[in-house]
Amino acid sequence: MKLLTFVLLLLSTSSWAMTVDELTEKAQHNDTDAQFQLAERYLAGDGVEASDQEARYWLERAATAGNQGAIQTLITLSLKQSQDSKHLNQAIYWLTQLAINGDTQAQARLGELYEKQSEPPNALDMAEIWYRIAAKHDENAQLGYERVLEQKFNAQRAKQVSSIDQLEVAFDSPEIELNPVEKSKASASNSAQPWIYLVAALVIAIMALLVWHRKTLNAHAQQERNTDVRASQETLKLREQVKIQDSTLKQQKRQLDTLYRQFKKLQASKQTSSEPAAKDNKLALACAVFGYKATNIPSSKEVKVRYKQLCKIYHPDLQGSEEEMKRLNGALKIVLTSVNN
Repeated sequence: MKLLTFVLLLLSTSSWAMTVDELTEKAQHNDTDAQFQLAERYLAGDGVEASDQEARYWLERAATAGNQGAIQTLITLSLKQSQDSKHLNQAIYWLTQLAINGDTQAQARLGELYEKQSEPPNALDMAEIWYRIAAKHDENAQLGYERVLEQKFNAQRAKQVSSIDQLEVAFDSPEIELNPVEKSKASASNSAQPWIYLVAALVIAIMALLVWHRKTLNAHAQQERNTDVRASQETLKLREQVKIQDSTLKQQKRQLDTLYRQFKKLQASKQTSSEPAAKDNKLALACAVFGYKATNIPSSKEVKVRYKQLCKIYHPDLQGSEEEMKRLNGALKIVLTSVNN
């Protein structure tokens, strides 16, 4: 431990032993430690004529590069000269940078600065924000947060009392004449009117807040219900379309199976030994598979389109079988050969 302390002291002594010119040269090459040390020299007038302007210049350059020592020194220096709005704004700027990065002390100090400000923008609101952020880790910030809330409540109550006083002044105007009975009633109720107005205002405000909250909840619930209804309707439509397509495919399959069985019987009854007749029967049977007549076969392009449609019926992965798919492929060859010839 003693060795480490001696090394740190030696390094510190060697760094301060550097001349101003050497520090300036390093600072100009963006050495943040040299910039910070040079600013300290200008502030203390050590080896150079003291200059607040030169010190601020090098502190700002080091702080912009992220040197924490320079940031803290710049904040302290700016707060000492906070009577100048320019320096006060600079202190707030650097405190804000630290506060954004989670520095609790910077958050609390920002709350203190904003609390003491009397000029806009809404100093108490800014103080409340930073006190509230820092209150999670700092008891003093929690006290500051409660103090700001109390000030805002007192200011709001003062406005309400002022409004009530103005109403009373208008009511007590000499231009308004009351009969003796009404005057006695008015004098008896004057003492209770401020509290009545205050309570009425609070009740109205609470009722308005409850109504707004209920409307918001109802609007969200209605929006969710509408979304669910639309989704249900779309699902029903898709299911109906799928049912219709399945029914159509099954009907086409039954019709084609019927035609195929009829032509199969016709082929068996009219089978002869002549080759031309056999070819005609094969062609008629193939055309029956596609739903055509042998005397009215369309173009090969239309035949291929019809083949793709029938694949959706006879393919084993869909609703058909391997045997039906083989029969369809054989029929395709016979029909295309007849068309091409």
